[in-house]
Amino acid sequence: MKSRLRRLLPVFPLLLALLPACTRDSGMGPVQRLNEVEGGAASFSWAYYTSIVAAGDRAAVAWMNQNGKMNRNVVVRTTGDRGQTWSAETPLNIGDYANTVSVVPTLAILPGDGNMLALWQARRNEAGQKFVLTRKSADFGSTWGEPTVLNTKLQAFLPVLAQRGDDLVVAWTDERNVLRDIYSNRSRDAGTKWLPRDRRVSTQPKNESGGPTAAIGAGEHAYVVWEQRPHKSDDSGPHLRFSTSPDMGASWTAPAEIDTGESKVSPIWPQLVWSEGRLTLAWSGGITGEGEQSWLWLSSSTDDGKTWAPPTQVYNGPTQPFFHLRAVGPQVYFAWHGGTAEAAGGIYWNASDDGGKTWRHAWDAAERLDSGAKGSAMHPRIGFQGDVVGVTWHDGYERVLVSASRDRGRTWPLSNATVTEREDPSDQLRNPQVAVSENAAYVLWERWPDKKKFIKTFADVDKTLPKDAYVRRVDLP
Repeated sequence: MKSRLRRLLPVFPLLLALLPACTRDSGMGPVQRLNEVEGGAASFSWAYYTSIVAAGDRAAVAWMNQNGKMNRNVVVRTTGDRGQTWSAETPLNIGDYANTVSVVPTLAILPGDGNMLALWQARRNEAGQKFVLTRKSADFGSTWGEPTVLNTKLQAFLPVLAQRGDDLVVAWTDERNVLRDIYSNRSRDAGTKWLPRDRRVSTQPKNESGGPTAAIGAGEHAYVVWEQRPHKSDDSGPHLRFSTSPDMGASWTAPAEIDTGESKVSPIWPQLVWSEGRLTLAWSGGITGEGEQSWLWLSSSTDDGKTWAPPTQVYNGPTQPFFHLRAVGPQVYFAWHGGTAEAAGGIYWNASDDGGKTWRHAWDAAERLDSGAKGSAMHPRIGFQGDVVGVTWHDGYERVLVSASRDRGRTWPLSNATVTEREDPSDQLRNPQVAVSENAAYVLWERWPDKKKFIKTFADVDKTLPKDAYVRRVDLP
């Protein structure tokens, strides 16, 4: 028996080496339901109602909670022990903003230990005023300063944030001129002080502007791209417009149209990043009905947006692609889902190590992160910190998965790890997001029940569909 054991012992290390890294080296923390009242999380009219950040052993999450029949709270919880325990719920929309519809939170880590910013939109149901609000924390979300309003006229919604150290630029869609415009505000001291009056970015008369995306470049340069829907008297058609600021958002150049090279569809969902002197812009578009088709494009500019390279087609297929474009230092990360006639989706990955000048993979041979077992992997989101990068997605609304890399997305020792699976086959697991620290990925997701189980009557027409938000830590091998 001893001799047989001695013969087997040398084989054990080889067997361990053949096991998937996520099975051998990674552990998972407990699944934490974030909303303390079961079914108390909420959604609204847009896709993402959650945000998550991480640093070391700490993580913070923000999501939407129900507040009566009509209102919504933006709530934060934090952990300092790698997701083992979480703080109590802390509503951010306090005081004058307590009874509002508060939506689309964004959390951002600021320079200095424990400094953090929260950004969101709030609307008063009775009067209809809409606010872009921020609050700061100096102890990683344990306590928060008073809310600051960034918009001068109270008709703003859907803010987006661009950050470079202490420099912050926030852009949003605004209805103060009846038709929608793009406005902005900025801070040079990590959100302590902002401009006393916001700035209009889109200056064309009679337009419908929305979906802004912002970036900060070198020196004093900041940039905004948005969707332009011309007024009915303008026959130029939908397009993307661009403006640059030479003084970090204190003033903006006259908007210029970006030639997307594709006139038969409306460009939507632009995402913009800056890296190594280059602006990289991604957007999507599609047509429905007979001959349904969708596209995903990428373009870049090396002269502060004065000219743009001819668009590169990243994807062309029957599935409307959802994508995420991020940049850190010289790395530009790009993840998207795209399907074929045979499968609804798949998670694809590409990266650049020189600010978007060149890419690791040809676009028709991009790396696929999901195994493709079910072919319904969709809605990827990227998180990064230093050399660590993570990507999460859902598979057919049935599972939430994550992959993570310690070498900026070149190899994935944590690959296709299942974070959670639905217990009720009628539930849907939606909108996963991920933040990474040096040794862990924190994955956030929502559980939506089947609407058919909650048929409303006239007596409860305002009753909201119960939802829950969850988070879980996944250790990195």
